Amino acid sequence: VEIAVNTRLLQHNNLEGIGRFMFETLKRITTAHPEHHFYFIFDRPFHEDFIFSDNITPIIAGPPARHPLLFIYWLEFTVHDLLKKLKVDLFLSCDGYLSLRSKVKQLPVIHDINFHHYPKDLPWLVRHYYNYFFPKFARKATRIATVSEYSKNDIAEQYHIPHDLIDVVYNGCSAGFVPATNEEKKAIEKQYAAQMPYFIYVGSIQPRKNLQRLFKA
Repeated sequence: VEIAVNTRLLQHNNLEGIGRFMFETLKRITTAHPEHHFYFIFDRPFHEDFIFSDNITPIIAGPPARHPLLFIYWLEFTVHDLLKKLKVDLFLSCDGYLSLRSKVKQLPVIHDINFHHYPKDLPWLVRHYYNYFFPKFARKATRIATVSEYSKNDIAEQYHIPHDLIDVVYNGCSAGFVPATNEEKKAIEKQYAAQMPYFIYVGSIQPRKNLQRLFKA
């Protein structure tokens, strides 16, 4: 099976949430399935750390897609033409973006649709892009993957997608995260929190992240 993968968010030393999801899942999928061949489609130069196994062919195909207008061009022309040229069986897109013009089977990972519920958390053009295109991506998809039962139900209800076309692939924890010993915990509390218990939040400072509930907790 020939599989093309949207890997534009695999950026060396700059993996945000979806990028980390892509790194961890694609590393496991490609190494576990040597019988399949993967084309990793980057929109800029890539780091060799992202070429996990011998069954991966990296392709740099610009322009760099970091703006809604460039998203459209990259997906509907660059990616569309590549999928047609490579004659792949599937296009996997872990950030949820699809090529609407392509006739290839496509599987997006739509992590959530918070932009539908909290549009003002995003810049004007970005939120309009998301709310215009993601319903189309969802209807275009052969199947959809998401990361929680909540998101599955939300996508199904808001975009009128049958529940049985959506698969839940839960987020995990990379091997680098291990529980701290009691001695390590005490040393960290002494160094950073005046020897008091504490928690740390890692993420963007936006209302949709439910920080108010976090502080109450």
